[in-house]
Amino acid sequence: MSIQNVSKNSLPADVKEIVRQMKDRHSRGIVYPGLHWGVYGNEGGSGSQRLPPARGNQQYYEGRIGETVSGEPGSYRVVLLIDDNTHHVISGYYTRTHYRDFFNFEE
Repeated sequence: MSIQNVSKNSLPADVKEIVRQMKDRHSRGIVYPGLHWGVYGNEGGSGSQRLPPARGNQQYYEGRIGETVSGEPGSYRVVLLIDDNTHHVISGYYTRTHYRDFFNFEE
């Protein structure tokens, strides 16, 4: 398990779009309704990689990217660390392995 640093420009187009949607929703005070958005617990269970701890008014939010052939959520996720007071995105993470490994991209 690891966290690798990457440029946001190198992310796939669908990942960039989810990041855009998550930032837009959060800046408008929308708390990620539905299956594809939500608070990320960062608990590290079931082999998941733990991200750096959130502080103060910071919270991790996740967005799911794509679905399997059967319509289930796939293993691709975006996780953003956001300051809930300022709506500022502090850092962003992308995983293709359902939280086992992450790519960190700067906002």
